[in-house]
Parts: sequence; C-alpha cells; structure tokens
Amino acid sequence: MSWYINIRYSSDGIEFHSTEQYMMYHKAKLFKDEEIAEAILHAATPGKCRGLGRRIKNFKADIWWNNRTRIVSEGNYLKFTQDATLKDLLVNQQDALFVETSPSDAIWGVGLAENDPLTIECSPSAMLSVLIL
Repeated sequence: MSWYINIRYSSDGIEFHSTEQYMMYHKAKLFKDEEIAEAILHAATPGKCRGLGRRIKNFKADIWWNNRTRIVSEGNYLKFTQDATLKDLLVNQQDALFVETSPSDAIWGVGLAENDPLTIECSPSAMLSVLIL
C-alpha cells in the first residue's frame, strides 16, 4: 500500500505510476513550476519524482503545509478507488492502523523502521505525523 508502489491511476486525463509522482506533480503545479511538473510526469521512478520535487522553484513551506494533506489525500483516494485489488485490501482491514514505516521520514511516516518494537506500539493518539498509505 506504500505510496512508492507501482499502481497506475489517472486524474484529469493524466496517468500516474505512484502516489509520490501524483504528490510531486501537484506540488510543482501548486507553485506554478511547469518545467518540473512536466519532468515529474516523465520520471520513471518515485525516487526520481521525489528528487525533482525538491527542485521546485518558488517553493514556500507554509503554502505547501496548507495544501499537502489535501493533495495526498486526493491521490490516495484515486489510487484506492481505481484499483479494485487495493480497494478490497483496504476495505477488508476493518480496524487496522496503517503507518508509513521509514526511519528517515517522520513527516509522512512514524520515523521508525518496520521491525522497530516501537512501531508496534503506535496508536492514533500518539502519532504526530501525517498518515500516508
């Protein structure tokens, strides 16, 4: 369910290969950086999209902060509604808590590795990060 997983979905006639690509493309569009937005659409991997996203011109953290959750939520909605297998997997989890496990990412994830004992102890009330599937 990772946002790096290669799942193709579309929005407004544009095809995306990952939630990372969707997020970085819309981040570039938010700051009106058409050159980087186009490069992101042609990037072959989520990692390349992420790298391009770090080069967006006229980036302002407060504007991104106020828009990022909406953008990523829209991308996740599209991913899970356009792929029946992912949708079924998500729906059938019932009360499961999903977290992004990455020791180097405490913004979109919990800042812990998958095998870290503290990851298992995560609860919704203890999380400060934004949940990304």
